[in-house]
Amino acid sequence: MKKFNLVDDCFISHNVEPEFLIEIIELDEPGNYASGNLMFEDVFDEVFIKGRHFVFKIEDSFLPFIDPDKMFLYRSICRRAGKWYKARVIAGFVKLNDKQERVSIMEDEDFKLQPSDKEGCWIVAHKSSGFIIEFHEGYFNETQQVINLSDFKIDSSNMMAVARILRETAEWLVRNNNELLI
Repeated sequence: MKKFNLVDDCFISHNVEPEFLIEIIELDEPGNYASGNLMFEDVFDEVFIKGRHFVFKIEDSFLPFIDPDKMFLYRSICRRAGKWYKARVIAGFVKLNDKQERVSIMEDEDFKLQPSDKEGCWIVAHKSSGFIIEFHEGYFNETQQVINLSDFKIDSSNMMAVARILRETAEWLVRNNNELLI
């Protein structure tokens, strides 16, 4: 028996003890919980998938049966359900609805993040150096590819500068878009 199954494209069933349904809610924008009718007492987890913001919430009919001493367990199950769903979307087993995918571009004075032309990939640019890192969503460490678009010559005399640029870029991603990395 599989731990999770998709039900009617809007629920995930958790098939092992405790058994319950997890509702899949897409929010209009990050942090806009009112658009998903979420309440403070709801048990849920959040995941960004292909530039869209999803919440995975325990279905309301199960709420009366929640044991307050096991809240960590329920949140953990919602988190795993969100990761399971994200993996299914990225692998192409689940198609997102026809709603136009949001193009998420985040930019400040030093960095710019935007979707890549490759399916499920992102590009982050370190503006002043011309270094770009392309990576597959959810697999930053495993898939990052560094591209040097500037005239910056890499040799033994400036390897520490290159390492600093790449470290700063990764730190910026962690601070601002860590949901894209793992």
